[in-house]
Amino acid sequence: MHRILGNMRMCSLSRRQRWAVASGTLLLVPMALILRSLRKARRARKRRAADRMKASATIDLTHLLHEAPDEDVTSPDPDDLTRIKGIGPKMAAILQQAGILTYADLAQTELARLEEILAREQLLSLAKPETWLAQARLASQAEWEDLQALQQKL
Repeated sequence: MHRILGNMRMCSLSRRQRWAVASGTLLLVPMALILRSLRKARRARKRRAADRMKASATIDLTHLLHEAPDEDVTSPDPDDLTRIKGIGPKMAAILQQAGILTYADLAQTELARLEEILAREQLLSLAKPETWLAQARLASQAEWEDLQALQQKL
């Protein structure tokens, strides 16, 4: 007796093998081969997709190496924000990480943004940022006597 299952040709099946073919249990071996080839194909597709992602994510930065930096653009030296009453070294570091480096930056920052920065660090209950803006405005204009007078009132 000859039977063809997929690409495999089975010859001279025994009684037990004929029963296995009839019940479908003999198809487990070819099915395992099919599943293995499907897994290989899926892995190959994932590899190709990852390669395409890598290729599209590559950015050419060589033009940045050849450009001369602007000499006019300098980053401002950070001011000592601890001169503001209520800002300690830790608070000053948090503000600098948020991009607030100078008294002018602090004076121009909205109160809502300051509260958001402090809430993110869970320090809002310890600080009173509403007084910082007026102090920073005076410090940015170098009005140190007025700043001391304001700080004494606080």
